[in-house]
Amino acid sequence: MIYFGEISKKTKMVILNKKFDGPHHTGINFNTVAGVYVITTIGRKIVDVGETDNLKERIPSHDRKPCWTRNMANMLYFYHESRSDERLKIEKQIRDTYNPVCGVK
Repeated sequence: MIYFGEISKKTKMVILNKKFDGPHHTGINFNTVAGVYVITTIGRKIVDVGETDNLKERIPSHDRKPCWTRNMANMLYFYHESRSDERLKIEKQIRDTYNPVCGVK
C-alpha cells in the first residue's frame, strides 16, 4: 500500500516493461515507500519522473510541482523498488525514452 486509504482497484501503467501502480492523486498522504514515480496528465502523458527512498516526504515538498501544475499533471504512478541503483537506472531509462517536460534533461 503506497498511501493511507488506498482503494484496492487501481489500474496499472506499463512503462518500459515495468508495471506502475496508479493513478494516485499527487495531493494525497503517501506512505514511506521507496521506488520510482511518474507524474502524468489525466490522459497519461508523462511530464516528470523521479526516484525516492521516501515517497511520503518527496511528493508534498517537490521542487517541480509548479511545472506539474503548468502542464495540468496531478496523477502519480508508482513502481516499488528498494535498491537505489536500480531506481536511478529506471528513472534514467524513462527520462531518456519519454523526455518529460519537467526536470533534468
